[in-house]
Amino acid sequence: MKRDSRFETLRIISMFMILLFHYQYFSQPWRLSGHHSLSFYFLPSAYLELGKLGVYLFVMITGYFVGNSQWTLQKGVHKAGRVWSETIFYAILIFVIAYLCGQIPNPKMELITSIMPFTHDLYWFVDAYIVLILLVHYLNIVLVHINRNDFKCLIIIVSVFASLLSPINSTIFTNEIQFGFIIPAYLIGAYFRKYHISFQIPLLKAMVYYFIAMVGASILYFVGHTSYINFFFFGIFQLISASYIFNFVMQRKSFGNAGINVIAKTVFASYLITDNEIVRRLLWSAKLFHDHACSTLQMGIIAIFIVVFIMILCTLIDVLRAGLFSFLKRVLYFLRKKDSC
Repeated sequence: MKRDSRFETLRIISMFMILLFHYQYFSQPWRLSGHHSLSFYFLPSAYLELGKLGVYLFVMITGYFVGNSQWTLQKGVHKAGRVWSETIFYAILIFVIAYLCGQIPNPKMELITSIMPFTHDLYWFVDAYIVLILLVHYLNIVLVHINRNDFKCLIIIVSVFASLLSPINSTIFTNEIQFGFIIPAYLIGAYFRKYHISFQIPLLKAMVYYFIAMVGASILYFVGHTSYINFFFFGIFQLISASYIFNFVMQRKSFGNAGINVIAKTVFASYLITDNEIVRRLLWSAKLFHDHACSTLQMGIIAIFIVVFIMILCTLIDVLRAGLFSFLKRVLYFLRKKDSC
């Protein structure tokens, strides 16, 4: 199936958002200590919103193209295997490089936790996405036959439990790094595709919810009551904003761009490489991100260029990885064909 570059562009943007969140979350918490002006907290809050916003957009794309389809269990298993094989490839590659550079204090444990799924939540999104892909066959059986009103009620119920309650420390349904957290985005993507929903001024509405969450979080930082600050970073505001952004993209004219599509196919590698525990520890602890002489705004602007560079570098790496996988696949096919003769 030909890739629609509208959504491939959105896939790239969603990964950009996730990496910019990682920059703020892992390298900049030291800036938030002490008391600052209300406006000081705007930029960190704006960046910290981007993580789950990017995750929701990424999953909505899956829901839009996979929801309501004839997705078999075998196809789910095959897709899950591809995702995990890519994860293991990068985990082992990074481990070997880091080990040779003397950057691993406990080699055996680092390797085990990097490649074993569902054990340490180091790659929480990979684990959650694999569960989703394996369950898609059964989810779609429901979504194909459900009526519109029941579909809407299902989205509301799941969204309340996953995106409204979990950010205020209720784990009765899920938390922000579990499978249940991404279910609402999948359902919304499938709902948009099934009923061809079209909102008026969706981008403006998305910006309003994004701004409300940014200001709300900044106020909590300012007054020093941050117990429930995740309500503004990891929940319903991001889900609503993502829904409007996705709907905005839906309303654009479809187009195809080979360059965009190639980059979009590789963006998952940006996550696998930079969110690897070894890389994350080394990358976000770099002195550059802890320079007290550099203001929050200056560092935030620099981070944008760094994230773009990281994504370009990861694209080049993943193109090589895809070429290697393709070569090995042809070799195995040739060997099997030779044995059968």
